Amino acid sequence: MGADGHHPQPAQAVQGNAGNGLTPPSERQAFGEVKSKKRIAVVSRQKIALNVRQAPRVAGSRKHGPVVERPWGWFETLGSGEGYLVKRLCIRRGQRISLQRHLHRLEHWVVVSGSGELECAGERLSATPGTTLLVPCGAIHRASAGSDDLLIVEVQRGSLLSEDDIERLEDDYQRAATAG
Repeated sequence: MGADGHHPQPAQAVQGNAGNGLTPPSERQAFGEVKSKKRIAVVSRQKIALNVRQAPRVAGSRKHGPVVERPWGWFETLGSGEGYLVKRLCIRRGQRISLQRHLHRLEHWVVVSGSGELECAGERLSATPGTTLLVPCGAIHRASAGSDDLLIVEVQRGSLLSEDDIERLEDDYQRAATAG
């Protein structure tokens, strides 16, 4: 329920020009002033004015990437921007990713569903929904699924956010020592 005791109403989508580029005074108090010569995206309590062509630029994030299959399961990119990349990983039951490290990024894992084990810098942690793990740059780490698929949201931060920044130390699938 909203602060006024009523159920919140769904936002309405409205498309149009920004006019003189100024938001109404009531909106300015809560969200600040927005100026633009082109169409813009403005979020307010009552309405959303959105030019769909500009939405990714406004949000500062790219679209979802394709699902990439791996021997242990799959991953997809959920979003990215300057210095960060967000992925969803699904490690199939009974499988595990390589024992690995990254020299140019850190990772923050959040277990969304399933169960298993997370390993980082020689420590082992039970993985259940809500478990989080910060993997520092250079730390040796791995995730293993138990009897259920293990779904993890991974946030990467660093200067090299590609599969090229993987040094594999052990791999159940006989893949090369680096990348992919």
